[in-house]
Amino acid sequence: MTTPSSRLLSIGEFAAATQLSQKALRIYDEQRLLPPARIDTMTGYRYYSSDQVPLGRLVRTLREMNLSLTEIGRAHV
Repeated sequence: MTTPSSRLLSIGEFAAATQLSQKALRIYDEQRLLPPARIDTMTGYRYYSSDQVPLGRLVRTLREMNLSLTEIGRAHV
C-alpha cells in the first residue's frame, strides 16, 4: 500500500535501492514475502512503493545472515 508521500518505483529502481536482484524480487513476490505495491495488469510490470525500501533492505540483510525465506516469512517481516 502506498502513502500520499510515497512514490512508485519500477522493479529495476527498487532492485537498485535495496541491492536485491530483480530475479530475487520476483521470487519474494511469489512467496508473498515482498509483494509489489502494484502490478500493471496490461504489462505485468511490478512497481514497488518507496515506503517498501526499508523492508527490502531488511530482507536482504536477513538473507545475508543465511536466514531462509521460510524463517523470514515466519518472522512476519
